[in-house]
Amino acid sequence: MMTSTGLALPIRRTAPAAEAVERYFAAFLAVFLALALTRFSPLEPRVTASLDVGMRGDVIKQVGYVALFVAALLPAIIYRPGRVMSAVPAAFLIFFAWCAVTLLWSPVPDIAMRRLTLTFIIVATLFIVAANLSPQRSLAITTKTLNALILLSLVACVALPALAIHQPGDPEKGIIGDWRGVFYHKNIFGSVAAIAVLLNLFSALQNRRLASWTLLTSALFALWMSGSKTSLGVGLLAATIMLAVQWAHGSQYRAIWAKAALATAPLSIAGAVWWFTGPGIQWLSDPELLTGRGRIWQMMAQLIAEHPLGGVGYQSVFQTGVDGVMTDLTANPFFQTLAHAHNGYVEIAVSTGLVGLGLLLCALITSIFGPLRGLTATRFVEAPVLVGIVVFAMVQALTESGLADRDRPVWMLLVLALGVLRSMERGPAGPRQKR
Repeated sequence: MMTSTGLALPIRRTAPAAEAVERYFAAFLAVFLALALTRFSPLEPRVTASLDVGMRGDVIKQVGYVALFVAALLPAIIYRPGRVMSAVPAAFLIFFAWCAVTLLWSPVPDIAMRRLTLTFIIVATLFIVAANLSPQRSLAITTKTLNALILLSLVACVALPALAIHQPGDPEKGIIGDWRGVFYHKNIFGSVAAIAVLLNLFSALQNRRLASWTLLTSALFALWMSGSKTSLGVGLLAATIMLAVQWAHGSQYRAIWAKAALATAPLSIAGAVWWFTGPGIQWLSDPELLTGRGRIWQMMAQLIAEHPLGGVGYQSVFQTGVDGVMTDLTANPFFQTLAHAHNGYVEIAVSTGLVGLGLLLCALITSIFGPLRGLTATRFVEAPVLVGIVVFAMVQALTESGLADRDRPVWMLLVLALGVLRSMERGPAGPRQKR
């Protein structure tokens, strides 16, 4: 291009550079999910838990996640610095800041700090990746990666049953015979399969291809063989809600349906959490309820009553050693070596208090309904499946843990879904649109 002075100026080729960045982050997302969902060690042998489990941490995982974080952060800073600063929602930053404050009264501040740092690194990585990918590509890569992991798991269950199926002698007698595939536990396999069902169902309805229906069938088969009853039940609920959202969007009354959903959903979530952490916990404290979860919740209710506002300290309850909180609550080795509370909301309330629980709910609700409220009809296409993933994660958390807890699979996929929602709100032009 010539200027008035006759000097030639280089032509800026922004489109190829932008596509190169997208390709990089697409490959990065596939690698990240494959490593994180399998805990950097697919087909990891299962061993009996001890009081020392979780205290030292896994050096390979720690170094791996730091390396992945740097690999996501540096290219984003170089090529799209504006998106880095706004990648993590402010409400999440406030929640993590409160978690850091609770370390002041944690009985195991060194363990808690390591866990908090790891959790934040993983969350920041996922939000950065989602901010640098189009929603369509994020969902496509996630779908393909989960399908690959499921197919590998099914092959492993046939070819390597001693490693991919829970065997006699497993630390948990009740899960013997259930399929876990390349994952550590059958519930992880079930959770990944359930979310894959949502993604494949969405793809099949969009493209009507035989391949999509076949992958959907494979995901359903994997979900069934995992024996994860919670994932199966919640997955069906999430799929129903996903289809309802998609139908409502196509309805002539979609504006009315959208307003009703936006008005009632946060209240329903808050009501369910209040019931589980308040009056309902008394009924749920039946020691035999839900395969022993009642006894766990009974002990958690005691801790919440003793530390209602600030909690015991972020991630300072489970697997913290012989001098940990659980040792003071029970002499039963099974409960002393528990990895979580089997209820994400109760666990957050125990660890960070009702203040922390409120901040996390605020972060989740604003990250869900803020973007949905700002979407136009043309940018709503991927919203139903993202809503389905969010519903699955938040309902499953009523009987399973994982919210704001390091590399729990459902937590990571929830964060990714929230990041994709934010990228949908941003729109094709790049910067977030004002409302």
